[in-house]
Amino acid sequence: MCEPITKSPQRPAGKNDTLWWDKIRRGDYVAFESLFRTYSGDLYRYLFQIVRTKTVAEELVQDLFVSLWSHRSRLSINQSVRSYLFVAARHRAIDHLRHQKLVRSRIEREGAQHHIRIERDKTIDPEGDLCCQELDERFRQTLESLPHRRREIYELSRASGLTYQEIAEVLGISVKTVETQMNRAFSALRYHLREYLKQ
Repeated sequence: MCEPITKSPQRPAGKNDTLWWDKIRRGDYVAFESLFRTYSGDLYRYLFQIVRTKTVAEELVQDLFVSLWSHRSRLSINQSVRSYLFVAARHRAIDHLRHQKLVRSRIEREGAQHHIRIERDKTIDPEGDLCCQELDERFRQTLESLPHRRREIYELSRASGLTYQEIAEVLGISVKTVETQMNRAFSALRYHLREYLKQ
């Protein structure tokens, strides 16, 4: 059916999504494959942050697109296609965790981990590796210490590349709430990483 999940190509979401979805509803499989190639990578990374298992994340993405194709004629998408897909993916992830009776412990305990890549000249800075490891660990700890909703909003913005409006649609909150939570996340990161941010 769908090809293997790979890194999603960059494609701006917008009004063209409506025309794209209209083609899919009429049974255009080429358009459907294009939809899969464009968003499957981002959806996989988002789901992996929640379920923390590669095979499960891949299966959820595949199931989402199979369901999308199967029910294409009956689906009415009133938001951006990307927002719709992330909302649907999130619901599937939560349903999966509920089924495993791990929703509370897994979502609250395990946040996604970012890796800060620092370009450095090792011949000039022989201690660069150690510094990078310390910074990466401090960043990870700070991110995991954030309240769940704040961390999820940050991940949707920075890891998945959603706009504030799309995040608001995915989580069912206001754009103002997204902005507030992002500002607080940035403040926490700046505070805990302040010694590494000095000039």
